Amino acid sequence: MALRAGVDMNITYEPAYMSPLIENIQEGKVPEALVDRAVRRVLELKFRLGLFENPYADLEHAEQVVHSLEHQELALQTAKESIVLLKNENNLLPLRKDLKSIAVIGPDANDGWSQLGDYSPSAVPHAISTILDGIKQKLPPEAKVLYARRSDVIGGKADFTEAVQAARKADLAVVVVGEHPNNAGKGDVPPTDGEGYDVASLDLTGAQEDLIKAVQAAGKPVVLVLVNGRPLSIRWAAEHLPAIVEAWGAGGARRRSRGRRIVR
Repeated sequence: MALRAGVDMNITYEPAYMSPLIENIQEGKVPEALVDRAVRRVLELKFRLGLFENPYADLEHAEQVVHSLEHQELALQTAKESIVLLKNENNLLPLRKDLKSIAVIGPDANDGWSQLGDYSPSAVPHAISTILDGIKQKLPPEAKVLYARRSDVIGGKADFTEAVQAARKADLAVVVVGEHPNNAGKGDVPPTDGEGYDVASLDLTGAQEDLIKAVQAAGKPVVLVLVNGRPLSIRWAAEHLPAIVEAWGAGGARRRSRGRRIVR
């Protein structure tokens, strides 16, 4: 059906156009002419692209172009414009720079890899700026930042004592939760988002929602930041928290802080 519809290539790891296709041709289930047509069209494109004369890319040139200042600026602008302010009661955001202390809490607050998304490489040629880094960069030196992870994206502990104490000591808490993508850079962390990682529920995984509730109960204003690759169900947070930011997988560019949208 795929060949008849004009699908000339199959690039997955499933058999599809591999050995079963040979068997189907031998059994007369698939006309060999359809395979010839697909091969002809693929080769024609390669000829038109000059891949037979110059089959290899100039890697040094590619690295210079892809990681050029122009491309970095474009990626940064794309990340900025993708961030969505979902809720902002009483104009809590952007936060004032004169805050004396902020508690930054959650599994994705200091995890740069979680910002890169599915199919990110196993090595990145620059330092990754986390949301925690960004907030620290935007605040004055005298401001105190209290960091507490105290939860995992999947699984995790139900003891939120450290996070609650940090929230109580601070003027305000920024809680960063969401997902962990399927990327090679953090193979030790089970992925919850990416190709082949479907879910039965869009609720926050692990103990993340319990963490949000525990921090909110500390009595300080809470800003929720979501780092994720698909929509999430945050019904309790939407009802009880004053500010919510959807950051998606905005990357981790070091050129400007990722916290600039949270702090003035």
